[in-house]
Amino acid sequence: MIKYLSDADLSRADLSKVNLSEIDLSKADLSGAWLNRANLRGANLSEADLSGASLYEANLSGASLAEVDLRGADLGEADLTRADLTRADLRGADLRGADLSEADLSGADLRQADLSRANLHEANLSRANLLRASMAEADLTEADLRRADLRWADLYGVGLCQADLRGTDLREADLSGARLDFVNWPLQSGSFDVGIDLDRFRQLLYHICRVQCGGAKEIQGLLAGEANLWTGVERYHLRSITKD
Repeated sequence: MIKYLSDADLSRADLSKVNLSEIDLSKADLSGAWLNRANLRGANLSEADLSGASLYEANLSGASLAEVDLRGADLGEADLTRADLTRADLRGADLRGADLSEADLSGADLRQADLSRANLHEANLSRANLLRASMAEADLTEADLRRADLRWADLYGVGLCQADLRGTDLREADLSGARLDFVNWPLQSGSFDVGIDLDRFRQLLYHICRVQCGGAKEIQGLLAGEANLWTGVERYHLRSITKD
């Protein structure tokens, strides 16, 4: 069985449903290739060119995709659980419904990518660029979003329960309907579970990132006293949020 295809030219090849698990495809040219429902579990695709490739429902669980070129690729419904996508180029990629739970996307470029309904539970998105990304109804529970760029991102109805948003840039992001239970904001002082003027809190956040919390109870106990909310290089100092 072939195990090494490093640097191979497989551009526009039809590899749909082919078993390529554990194979070394590092630096291979797979641009425009058809890999729908292919088994790439544990494969090494680091620095490979997969731009414009079709990987619909492909199994990429545990695969190494560090610094891979996936610009404009179709990864809809793909299994990317625990995959290494550090510094990957995913600009404009289609990841609708993909399973990225526990995947490492730190430093990845996801500008204008479509992650609607994607499972990003416990994913590492620290320092990822998600400018204008569509993430409607995605599951970001317990995700690491520290220092991520989410400006103008569509975060409608996302689950952000227990996500780490320290240093995240959320300017102009649409967070309407988002679930924000126990989100890790950068608190300076105060304690949880005290009386908060939620109307004032919601109004302050609306001016920062167009938050439209229809159900203010979801963020009850989130902030108290005084907090520093960092969004990119700008600092918003919120004072006296608690009720008098």
